[in-house]
Amino acid sequence: MANTTKVGDKFKPGDKVQRSGIYKVLHDETHTENHEVTCVFGKTFPPCRDCGSGVQFELVRVAQHIESNEYFSGK
Repeated sequence: MANTTKVGDKFKPGDKVQRSGIYKVLHDETHTENHEVTCVFGKTFPPCRDCGSGVQFELVRVAQHIESNEYFSGK
């Protein structure tokens, strides 16, 4: 089955990362400003230490992890 995750999709802590890439982190407005992070396929989105499970992750840009790339993976 093809991966249907697309730019703009949002995820919450505990969800599995379906596509490696750059994600915008949407925090509780009283905690901190939004920022970007890299998330890797197969890992789990974590809760924020301050806003807990109220944080969201929005896919901004898909990026293949170097270990999955045919030119670097050794496969």
